[in-house]
Amino acid sequence: MVKTLNRIVMVALLLVATIVAQEFSMDQLKELAASNGKTFLQPLATGFGTAMNSGLYNTAKTHGVLGFDIQLKTGFGLAPANKTSETTYKFDFSSLSDIEIDVDEYSLVLDPDEVFSNTTTPNVVGGKAVIFEEDRTYVEAQLRDAIKAKYPILSDDQVDAIVARDDMQEKIATALDGVNIHSLPGIKSIKALEDAKMIPFPFPILQASIGLPMGIEPSIRIIPKFEIPGDIGEAIGEISAFGAGVKLDIDRWIPVPLFPVDLAAQFYFQKMNIGEYLSANSTAMNLMVSKKLLFLTPYLGIGKESSKFTASYKKDGDKIEFDIDGKNSMRFTAGLNIKIMVLQLNAEYSIGEYNAAGLGVGFALR
Repeated sequence: MVKTLNRIVMVALLLVATIVAQEFSMDQLKELAASNGKTFLQPLATGFGTAMNSGLYNTAKTHGVLGFDIQLKTGFGLAPANKTSETTYKFDFSSLSDIEIDVDEYSLVLDPDEVFSNTTTPNVVGGKAVIFEEDRTYVEAQLRDAIKAKYPILSDDQVDAIVARDDMQEKIATALDGVNIHSLPGIKSIKALEDAKMIPFPFPILQASIGLPMGIEPSIRIIPKFEIPGDIGEAIGEISAFGAGVKLDIDRWIPVPLFPVDLAAQFYFQKMNIGEYLSANSTAMNLMVSKKLLFLTPYLGIGKESSKFTASYKKDGDKIEFDIDGKNSMRFTAGLNIKIMVLQLNAEYSIGEYNAAGLGVGFALR
C-alpha cells in the first residue's frame, strides 16, 4: 500500500512539478515573496488545506475495543478557476525598489507604482506569465522634469519639443526595454489545463485508527518520507506528512434507548513538508452523524477548519519565511461508506470556501 501511495503522490505533484519545469523557479518566488507571494500562492494554501482536511472520517460509529481500520485516503481541494477574479490579482509594486534608467544624458528615477499601467497578473491557478507594460506618459513627465531641472531657462514648449523628437522617443523605448519585470505563470499556463474551470489540489495519505474503551478512537495519517526520482525530485526535495486525531462517540451519552443514529465528534491536526521550501499544517474539528443500512452507511458532517502554508528560502545565509493562511474555515460534508466483509470503500463531497471531494479504500475490523 505504501508503494501505491508513493505512485499516487507522484501523480498528484505532477501538476506543480510541471510548473517548475516551465519558467517557475524558487529564485522567482524569492523576488515575489516580499510583496506578492502571499497573494500569488493563496489558492494553493486554501486548495491544499481543503484537501488535507478531507476524508478524515467515513462513519460516525467508533470502533469497538481493539477494532481497527487502515485506508488509503485521497482528498481533492477544488479551486475555482473560471472567472478572472479567481485566477488573477493586482500586483503590488510598493515594496519594490525604485527603477533607474538613463535616457540620453538624463538619469531618471521611476516609482514602480507609477511606471506600470496594468498590474493585473495570474495567481498560482492562473494562466501564462505577463510582462508589465510601462506607462509612457509617466516616463515622459519624469523626463520633462529632468530636462527642466538641468536647463531651467527652457520654456515648457521647448521641453515638450525635445521629448517629442523621434530620436528621443527611440531612446525612451530603448531605456524601457531594459525594464523587464514580469509575473510568474500559473497552473493554467499548462496547455492541457488552459480551459479548466476548476483546479484540483490532491492530497493522498495513509490513515489508520483503532478502537479504545468508552468510544474513543484515535487515528494517525502518514505519507512516509520519500523523494520523486529524477530532476523533479531534485527540484522539489523530500516529501512527507503526518497527522493525528481522535474521534469520540457522543450518542452513548444521550439518554434515549435505541437512539436511531450514530453521533461523533472529531479533532485532527496534520503537517506536510515539501522539501526545504514549503510546509503546511491544518486543523479540523468535525461533528458527524451516520446510519448503517445493511452494507451501506450514509453520513453527514459539519466542520470548522483552518490551514496555513509556510514558504521559506535562504538569502545571504539567513532563512526568510512567510506564512499564508488558507481561507478554508467551514465545511458541510455528505458521503457514503460501503463495507463488504472487511473491505470498505467510501466517497464524499464537501461544500465550503473551496468545495472538496474525498475517496477512500481499505479494510476494517470493528
